[in-house]
Amino acid sequence: MIEDTETGALRDGCYLKRLEEPVIYDAVKDAVYLVDEEAFARILAMSQQGVADGEAATLLRRSGLFQGGARRNAAVLAGCAPTPSLRYLEVQVTARCDKACRHCYQGSPSSRDMTAETLARILDQFEVMQGLKVMISGGEPLCHPRFTDLAGVLEGRVLRKVLITHGERIDGAAARSLKMFEQVQVSLDGWGGSHDSLRGPGSFRRAVAGIEALAAEGIPIGIATMVHRDNLGDFERMARFLDGLDVCEWGIDVPCPAGRWGREETGDRHLMRAMVGRMSYAFGGGFHGGSEGLACGAHLMTVFPDGSAAKCGFFADEAAGGADHDLVAAWKMVWQISLADLACDCDHVEECAGGCRFRARILTGDRLGPDPVQCMARGVEIKDRAGGGGKPG
Repeated sequence: MIEDTETGALRDGCYLKRLEEPVIYDAVKDAVYLVDEEAFARILAMSQQGVADGEAATLLRRSGLFQGGARRNAAVLAGCAPTPSLRYLEVQVTARCDKACRHCYQGSPSSRDMTAETLARILDQFEVMQGLKVMISGGEPLCHPRFTDLAGVLEGRVLRKVLITHGERIDGAAARSLKMFEQVQVSLDGWGGSHDSLRGPGSFRRAVAGIEALAAEGIPIGIATMVHRDNLGDFERMARFLDGLDVCEWGIDVPCPAGRWGREETGDRHLMRAMVGRMSYAFGGGFHGGSEGLACGAHLMTVFPDGSAAKCGFFADEAAGGADHDLVAAWKMVWQISLADLACDCDHVEECAGGCRFRARILTGDRLGPDPVQCMARGVEIKDRAGGGGKPG
């Protein structure tokens, strides 16, 4: 029996956040739990002021969020979220990359880098805005000439920290230096030669070595895979490999015809159906889609190395400056699209949140158009348009 005098705290790695409503965010598992105002206040008092509260302890224990001892860091940071809340922030810390991947939407790399001071300003603001997860990307973030300085800025943040990398620069020593991340996401775009067909000779061997180095250090691993013509037969083998490593997330998508990637595959309906079918292998992962009647990316923003920001990395052509100095103002300038405004009339729009707005723009010529990949994944036929997509028929 739990005594009313029981002391303890919200488990380390979990934080109280004030989004549109109060929540507990488990940054280790990337899970959000709704709580009411009374529970929020009692958990806060128990976790940061040492107030004994058996009822609050019982509530946390039921969800696996309780620890008997004191916390290592704060359970909450003062502040409030804008509406809609900015929950997921991608920060492209560099435009450098040592690859020339055939499917890259970003085009040619450059030497633009974000400083550690700029990253610190951005994350200070993001925490006050009650952000949940920061995703450090590029370019290839490990090509940043002062990545160690950036990593130091991440220590102790009241956030889930994810590194997005091709994995080829990770060995045992590098993996040990990445333990401040709750997850490292590595790209694996096929098995053997099919991966190399996108990323260059030897890429597969180096990426797998990086994945195994991370696993040896016990760092949670996510995998990102782009489906293409050459890897359609690889998914069972990849699934067995990942199962043996206890990978926590496998995100699978179809490339957009942008940057270096052409349209030849998106124009082949039979091939596209086969590619879309492989997306069913995906599992785990946080949800960065729509909510509260808003379309894809309702709570997501990308900040680029120069401090400009856009809806996501695909919309760099619409980026506005100043996010490094005023993240709230940058977020207010980012457009939001209501699901009701989309040119979609099928029964799945709430489920897919309209899909990817960039892919809709590229394939249908209309940001408000349907995402043909998400339509195809749900068996919704679309009429041809100039860009190869269209409104569901």
